[in-house]
Amino acid sequence: MSREELIYSVEKFIDQNDISIKNAQRIEVLLDDLNSEEEIIENMILILASYVSGGSEYLYDEDEVISELKKILIFLNDV
Repeated sequence: MSREELIYSVEKFIDQNDISIKNAQRIEVLLDDLNSEEEIIENMILILASYVSGGSEYLYDEDEVISELKKILIFLNDV
């Protein structure tokens, strides 16, 4: 899986074209495949693992995930 695929999936989530659990899981796997020990990547993986549409008391909603994915996109474009 490629960096381009990761960026594409992140952009689809941010644009709300695909905010599915499946896409969140895809992003999670692609981030994990980076084998990065960067704290921002590790935190994003945990957030994605705790995502559910609409959120709940202990889970993230799409707006919270989008906010964090925007930071990831900046990080990926700067590296």
